[in-house]
Amino acid sequence: MRGTHIPRTRAGPPGRSAGAIRCLPAVRSAYRPRPGIAALSIRLTAHRLATTQDPARRAVLHLTHANRLRNVSQHQNALKASQQAVDLYGELTRLNPSLPQHSGLLT
Repeated sequence: MRGTHIPRTRAGPPGRSAGAIRCLPAVRSAYRPRPGIAALSIRLTAHRLATTQDPARRAVLHLTHANRLRNVSQHQNALKASQQAVDLYGELTRLNPSLPQHSGLLT
């Protein structure tokens, strides 16, 4: 993102070096709208979903895919993938009420 400035002298979070903070602007620049990233994410996610039946893993895959699509400005597709993740998380919460306390927010 242009104009974003992260001071190089700022200490990083516990367990992270200040060097990790310095590389953030380069990482952020990777999220410019690029159709190739969306196409790759679509294929990888489809393949990974085909290889697992675990609802928790599938929810993570959908959510990761949604974030990738959002990052390349495919908001409608990201919303669909996010909804699939929320549906799976909601199902997991209903099936296992002993999940962490914040999981109740999905029902």
